[in-house]
Amino acid sequence: MVERADAGHPPPASANLKAPAPKTTDGKPDFSGIWHAPSQKYLANLAADGIEVPMTPWGRQLFEQRTINNGIDGQAQAVFRTA
Repeated sequence: MVERADAGHPPPASANLKAPAPKTTDGKPDFSGIWHAPSQKYLANLAADGIEVPMTPWGRQLFEQRTINNGIDGQAQAVFRTA
């Protein structure tokens, strides 16, 4: 028997993807609040599922460098701009 990690919890609510983003009082997008990734999978590797991720040349070089050295410089790998 395989036990699910979320056993006993209700399913997540459906998101309204057409709803406007929350705004601050000055009209800018509100990014405050609790942000949670269900796993660290994509934080460690944007292409974890074997997909091709478009990156600028410097982003690709930095990604490959941090992949080789396991991110030893302590910087987050999710900072690359897409092409």
